[in-house]
Amino acid sequence: MLTKCNPGGVFLRNTNKKKGFTLIELLAVIVILAIIALVAVPIILNMISKARKQAAIDSTYGYIEALEYNMGLTDIGANGYNSNIQDGENINIENISSIKVKGKKPEEGTVTIDKRKVTIANLCINGYWVDYEKNEAKIDRPCTPGVKVIKEIDTTQISATLSSITIPYTANEENITVTAEVEDENGDKVTGTVTNGVVTFSGLKAGKTYKYTITARDTSGNETVSKGTVVTANFNNIDINVDDANWTNKKTITITTEENLNGTGTELQYKIGSGSWTKYTEAFEISENTTIYARLKNGENTSNEETLTITKIDTSAPTKASFTHTETDTSITVKASGEDEESKIGYYQFTKDGTTWTDVQTSDTFTFTGLSAGEKVNIKVRVINNTYRNEVNSKNYKESDSEEVTIPKAKHTVTFKNGDTTVETRQVEEDAAIGTLPTNGINVPEGYVLLWYTGANGTGSKITSATLMGTSNVTYYAYVKEANIICKRVTDPTKLHTETCDQTNANYCKGAGYTEGSSKGTTVTYGNAKAKGSALAPGDAFDCKVSTTSGYTERFYYVSGLDGDNTSDTKVLIYSSNVKSGSSNSTAQSLTKWSERDNVYGPITAKTNLPTTSQWNNVSLTSTSRNIVNELGTTKNGRYNISNPFSYEGYAARLLTYQEVVTACGSAKTPETTGYLENCEYLMENTYFTKSSSSTYGFWLETPASGSLSSVTGVYSTNRNINFLSLGLTTYYGTRPAIEVSIDELEY
Repeated sequence: MLTKCNPGGVFLRNTNKKKGFTLIELLAVIVILAIIALVAVPIILNMISKARKQAAIDSTYGYIEALEYNMGLTDIGANGYNSNIQDGENINIENISSIKVKGKKPEEGTVTIDKRKVTIANLCINGYWVDYEKNEAKIDRPCTPGVKVIKEIDTTQISATLSSITIPYTANEENITVTAEVEDENGDKVTGTVTNGVVTFSGLKAGKTYKYTITARDTSGNETVSKGTVVTANFNNIDINVDDANWTNKKTITITTEENLNGTGTELQYKIGSGSWTKYTEAFEISENTTIYARLKNGENTSNEETLTITKIDTSAPTKASFTHTETDTSITVKASGEDEESKIGYYQFTKDGTTWTDVQTSDTFTFTGLSAGEKVNIKVRVINNTYRNEVNSKNYKESDSEEVTIPKAKHTVTFKNGDTTVETRQVEEDAAIGTLPTNGINVPEGYVLLWYTGANGTGSKITSATLMGTSNVTYYAYVKEANIICKRVTDPTKLHTETCDQTNANYCKGAGYTEGSSKGTTVTYGNAKAKGSALAPGDAFDCKVSTTSGYTERFYYVSGLDGDNTSDTKVLIYSSNVKSGSSNSTAQSLTKWSERDNVYGPITAKTNLPTTSQWNNVSLTSTSRNIVNELGTTKNGRYNISNPFSYEGYAARLLTYQEVVTACGSAKTPETTGYLENCEYLMENTYFTKSSSSTYGFWLETPASGSLSSVTGVYSTNRNINFLSLGLTTYYGTRPAIEVSIDELEY
């Protein structure tokens, strides 16, 4: 080959010649490619694996979706859906091979169907076992279709007790290894024992759903996994029964169950409230509201507790019982009432003699008939709560207090007329006072009084509020006449009687606080001076005209209504001084020695010092015949009865009674208490109360002592009280007259 000669003899290199890789460069390339392959291949393989797994999961979702879709349209199965398939039963997919699926179908596996929805599936698809539960599919392990170390589990051979599951299996070859476990809803697992082709799971809970997994491996490494669900046996139902749902004092409880309790180790138990569990053998009673619990127990397994809340047990008797009553002259109607905090009152009984009871009834009212006027009945009621069951006992009733009731006499109509005009009508019981006389609608001029008579125009007999009702209807007539005023109210305080306390003894007026330098001072003022129109009050001072030939010169004090009844139109006034033979005199007079029986015959001696009707001819007693009673209101004087009636015939006044003094002076203190009369000092005027020179300590009352033949009550200035005075005190006590004045004869 010729080359171009370069002047100067220098040869030039051919720069267009091609050049190859050197060995080192080739080695470097190979190393790089190896590194890339080492990194990329696992990644690629992993991606392929993930893709296959994802394809298996997607195929599982597609299969289940197709299966549920077909169940919604028609029955499924190799020849249609087997309607005998039970909810919760494991089904081999071979039995539902008619399902058409877009994509890959599982080669083998099982599904659990509940209400035409797949709840659990274990499918071999695309080379993997896929577990499906709770709408989620997960890869479990690779699978090799067609290779089965053990045969498919025959679910019909699975048995379950309260605490165990037994699953038989059949091996397809020898020398296999089998392991098994179950898992409950909480994820707790129990390993099974394998013996002679049977897997047993023990120590389980009754009525629980368990997922089982049985894994079988052969010597070649092939593995078959069987999965499914089994529910352990549950206890039968328990019934708690109560004998009476209504209110009672106690209830009988019966507990029943269909569970076999003979030789099974299962025991029926109960407890009351927070008590201990007890074996149930027979019905039992309870007597208070509580909760009954019952359960079945077998070893460590217990059933759900059944409960029954027991109510309507009344643990106590009624708390109150009372009654009201209305009477006629032949009957008494009783209306009962009561309180019970729990079952309430529902029944009643009644008695009129305290011992013989009516039949139990639901009405709260009962009328006793066939009675007589004046008859006394002892009324009492029983209120019975709603626990009553044909037996009255201490837990269901309460008796009221008893009340003695006197059947009243017949009532008659009283008509009050002013001329031909009826002013008022009222019903009044026979022998009862007719009561307050009407005044409304009748014109009474100044200086005149309104009176009532049995005949028109003031004819017939005059009546008062104390007039007794007869045995037939009556009519009374108003009569207005010029007033005969016997007593006039003292309105000027300076006209009240006063005395100076000169006693040095700690009793008498000094004991009442009338001392030098005290708020009361030493002057005792007797009675009250009030303006006209003021209401009558004990101690009101009056000047009275006791004789037609005298003026209003005699000082009296208002005490009370007749015999202590302030509703009476007849008012009682006490004289300001003791009397002797009808004349003012402070000399004491004895009551003693009327007879061997002392005062059972009344104040025979004392009355002889009272003013006669000729001495005080302008006043008179409403009745000169009186029934004397003791301080208790009875007619006993020691061991004898007082001889009644007592006569004041021929006398214009009488003695004051214990009851009239108590009405005037009040009952805040016992009348025998020292100082009792300090509210009624007007009763002690002209006595030793203020004057150490006086000859009398007080005066006798009409009322004898209940406990002694030789004692009588009297006003006692020493202790300023009512005392029981011995009849032997012949020189210390006097007679003080009390007059009876109709209210229309008082100017107040």
